[in-house]
Amino acid sequence: MLKKILIGSLVIAAGISPILPRVFADNASWKPLLADRVWDESTYRVDRLTFNSAVSDPMKRNGIAFVSNPSAQCTDLGTCDKIDVSILKEGKTQILNAVDQQFLNPSFAMAQKGKFLFFTKSANKNYWVDVWFVDPNTGEVHPFTSLTRKPNELSFVSFSTSGDRMYSSLLQSNTESKKVQSSIVAKSKDGTYEERNIAFMLNAPWQQVMDAYNDKLLVKFQFSGGNKQLWLINPASQVMSAIPNTWTDPHADILFPHFLSNGTVVFFQNYRLYTYNPANDAEPQTSEGALLSWDRDVNQNVQIVGDRMVWTDVNHVLHAVGLEGAIAGLPAVKDDSVHLEKDAVYFANAKGSWKYDFVSDALTQTPFLVADVQNDVRVGTDAQGNIWYENTANQKQVKLGYGTRPVLTDDSHVIWKGKDGAIYQATLSVLLSFRSTDKVFEGGLIPGQRVKAVGDPRVYMVGNDGALHWIVSETVANTIYGSKWNKGITEVSPTFLWRYSNGTNIESNQSLKTL
Repeated sequence: MLKKILIGSLVIAAGISPILPRVFADNASWKPLLADRVWDESTYRVDRLTFNSAVSDPMKRNGIAFVSNPSAQCTDLGTCDKIDVSILKEGKTQILNAVDQQFLNPSFAMAQKGKFLFFTKSANKNYWVDVWFVDPNTGEVHPFTSLTRKPNELSFVSFSTSGDRMYSSLLQSNTESKKVQSSIVAKSKDGTYEERNIAFMLNAPWQQVMDAYNDKLLVKFQFSGGNKQLWLINPASQVMSAIPNTWTDPHADILFPHFLSNGTVVFFQNYRLYTYNPANDAEPQTSEGALLSWDRDVNQNVQIVGDRMVWTDVNHVLHAVGLEGAIAGLPAVKDDSVHLEKDAVYFANAKGSWKYDFVSDALTQTPFLVADVQNDVRVGTDAQGNIWYENTANQKQVKLGYGTRPVLTDDSHVIWKGKDGAIYQATLSVLLSFRSTDKVFEGGLIPGQRVKAVGDPRVYMVGNDGALHWIVSETVANTIYGSKWNKGITEVSPTFLWRYSNGTNIESNQSLKTL
């Protein structure tokens, strides 16, 4: 596997690989990833990246891959609430400095409906925070809005978004009683709309906006005795209503309350799943056995993607809920193996690795435990800790290295955390995505085969169209085939090639995708 060390103990730019695709963006904020070791194989290259030793596992949100470190602005790591987030895409990185660490909380991600939003403490003393979003297509960072700071406001708690509006929870001092209480603030992205003290009927010490949908709010109140309760608030009509039967004892809690896209509210109360459709239900509905495990950190157990939520119970049985309600009959799993995508959940158990498709209700076995999916490509790990790449369109599989948490930063790059704690990146040759047919052309040549005439330096690749496509230079050959570009070429007589027509030239690795 990783056996040919090209460079050791030298810090190099990862962008110099012969099989690295075009760079992501000509933008000063994007920098080449740095590596201190490189292993070069024929169809991929692996770099050990030079991240801080405290780097997190790779993660992904709204299609954007990232890792995080304690912020360089922190002077006391024990009390610091800031992180530096490094976005990774197409062999480059962009650092988001001093991001509030709430960004890593699954509840925060849930409240943004998967959007890659984050906030930083505003440098302007007249504002609490500056909120930013990352474009999933370009990876560029844009301002979303800033929250004005009023004289009686004491601290910023959290926020949720719906469309172009942000709904925030704040602590403030009551101007009359001087008691500390929560308030809810709404603000539009363009700044034309702002409203404070939305929860006008209740002065609960703690009001937290958990989610927003069509500009309706799902708010968790905590009262002076410690009791919690879920409320629905419509700022436009100024209508507030408590969700029936959600009054919760002080020692208990309401976890992961959120809206589905049809307006249904889903939440755990006392570790039991409830669903509530305000238009149809007199009270929240529960499903037999749909319990959340109390033996595991809920932030490590619950996953939410779009309208799907999955979790395991105390017996390690997998559960799921979506627009169709709770899904029963899923098997027991290894708790840390579960990975949720929009329409499928992947998991492992004693019988192997599996995919459950929500749409078809089909359970199929997978060659490894899938940890990320992008278009036709999926990556994951096997029981021995091997990192695997698979292109499901052409059934090509490659073992890339060892470690955990593999994530696709784009179609051509995979990152994961090695067993030594370092972050590794595999740069994949376009050959792994080349989809050749099973045709055999006259003379026995097949799609993807490289061929040259004796005495002629020109090397051609046979395309799916049966034509010869000239690889125009050694540089292009290096880009596609790596350092072994001149190996495995079939030599034939010049007259043999006369039976084939000439196709378009191969001038870059991207050219192969059109053949």
